[in-house]
Amino acid sequence: VIVKEILSDGSAMLDANHKLAGKSLTFRIELVGFREVVKGMTVAGWNSKSFQVPFAIANSPVSEAFNNPWQWPSSWPYTAADFKRSDETDDSSFYSE
Repeated sequence: VIVKEILSDGSAMLDANHKLAGKSLTFRIELVGFREVVKGMTVAGWNSKSFQVPFAIANSPVSEAFNNPWQWPSSWPYTAADFKRSDETDDSSFYSE
């Protein structure tokens, strides 16, 4: 953030734009490969009823996850320490008005 101007009332006008904002950028890229897009897939919906999503990209990583559902862990994978705050100080003043 850059202070652009101090105004007569004592407030400041700031510029929070990125240094490349408003610039034209040119990229040189090399296409090293691509894969064909397969559109349309059937997914399970409410109460496991299947429905067709014609605009879905069936071979995307997200769609692959729908085709290979993960399994619930056999036991709860976390301990109480996983939910402990790094700052355990009393926060009652935070909630007071």
